[in-house]
Amino acid sequence: MKTAVVFPGFSPSSYPEVQEFIESNGYAEKWYSRAEDILGYSLKEAFREATEADWEINELAFLINTLALADYAGENHSLTPEYCMGSSFGGMIGAVYTGSLSLADALWLSYQSTNREKRYMTERIFNRYQTDFIYQYPAERVMQDVRDYTEKGKYLEISSYLSRNLVAVSGEMDVIREMKKKVRQARGISLFTMDRLIHCKKLKEIKEVVGREVHSRVSFRPPRIPMISDIDGSILVEPVKIKNLLLDWFDQPVRMHLAKTTMKKCGIEKVFVVGPRSIFGSLMSEDFSVEVISPETACQTATG
Repeated sequence: MKTAVVFPGFSPSSYPEVQEFIESNGYAEKWYSRAEDILGYSLKEAFREATEADWEINELAFLINTLALADYAGENHSLTPEYCMGSSFGGMIGAVYTGSLSLADALWLSYQSTNREKRYMTERIFNRYQTDFIYQYPAERVMQDVRDYTEKGKYLEISSYLSRNLVAVSGEMDVIREMKKKVRQARGISLFTMDRLIHCKKLKEIKEVVGREVHSRVSFRPPRIPMISDIDGSILVEPVKIKNLLLDWFDQPVRMHLAKTTMKKCGIEKVFVVGPRSIFGSLMSEDFSVEVISPETACQTATG
């Protein structure tokens, strides 16, 4: 039976939510120690003190937590996948896991990319924009809403197609507020809202800046197992294509159905969903046998 590891994209989580894993799990201790050696400061302490506005630190901690969980899964849950799919920021984690990117380069790349993105958004008043994840509100209806707002001269864009009933939309705060009201009236659910834009055309310029100033300084290697793009479903084995993937998700929407189609064509039957706090277990269970590896999973068994 062919298997794949899936690394979900970044989702907001505070230190207390993963505190037990970070402080008591041997795999977490090992990976935070590696990060400290590279960064020159304690990421664990920085994460403990971080607020929601500290994008850079929160993403670095998410990366280390997920890699520690993958390490744990390899030794305790027979995680030996033939393929890897990282969604959104999970692609960065996938690049490290498959050996395409070193941990040191991933930490530097993540911090520098996010720092430039945050400054760019602030300078262009993009802090007036949000992204909302909507559940049980059909994608077809969201697409009509986008057309309606566009005709009114208001900005709204679908930034993630995760399933027929789960999408993410990016737009101005007042439009997102109206959308959340529409969703509630239709008995849908606004799962969570991020005070930033993701995967949308308005980020094309920052994509070019990050590509020129950050990604151009990092070398990628061929992955030990193929990666699958969550943007167009392509199979990635060439370093330049993995590098491009990590840039393309700035301004290209996630299209999970295309990744799933490729996974099925590859004969994948079981998926390990690895990472903190994720909806990807239920998303993947629509098409595959799923084993979820989370901080809670690791805390229930002996540490490494």
